[in-house]
Amino acid sequence: KAVARPADVSAAVGPVHSKIAELEQNVQNVVLSEQSRRENAERIVLSLELSNLKRVLDRGQGQGYATELEEVRKASAGTLDLAALERFKDTGVATPAQLKAEFRPVMNAVIDADLEPADGSVIDRLLAGAKSVVRVRKVSHDADDTSTEAIVARIETALNEGRLGDVVTLAKTLPPKAQIPIEDWLIKVTARHSVDQAIASIDDR
Repeated sequence: KAVARPADVSAAVGPVHSKIAELEQNVQNVVLSEQSRRENAERIVLSLELSNLKRVLDRGQGQGYATELEEVRKASAGTLDLAALERFKDTGVATPAQLKAEFRPVMNAVIDADLEPADGSVIDRLLAGAKSVVRVRKVSHDADDTSTEAIVARIETALNEGRLGDVVTLAKTLPPKAQIPIEDWLIKVTARHSVDQAIASIDDR
């Protein structure tokens, strides 16, 4: 029979509003927690698939990794740029150990190509051939030494230290005729370098 005053209504409804706000906050916390849990789970799965891909990459050239790459693609839900890895998925890439093992004969061929006179006499060619049989290499070279032997020595150092990008850059400074014997090997180095860069970029992400 009495009319409720605004103050009475506020007093009655206030606790309900407070409880609703508390419930909304709790729901929001649950949603955020679930989202964080899902993201962490996805990150863990992607990390495991990426580790598996790295392991397969170390099998060397001739051993593809298409299956492992596809698992990384699924785990990343298309958020990663895998184009560099896609190029070699069927053939694989050479391991650092394989590149080092193949470098010595390549190194000798590069030095020999530079020594061989373009239009020399028979004696000149015989002398060049003799130098290729008895190989004597300097232990160190001056920083400003641009001879083929010095460049090859720097390439070897960069290779042993895992600096494949420097290997590619240094190889481009060889004389034209000395670049011919290293071309095929350099393709393998470039492939491995591009794959390593792609893996490092994915790790950063």
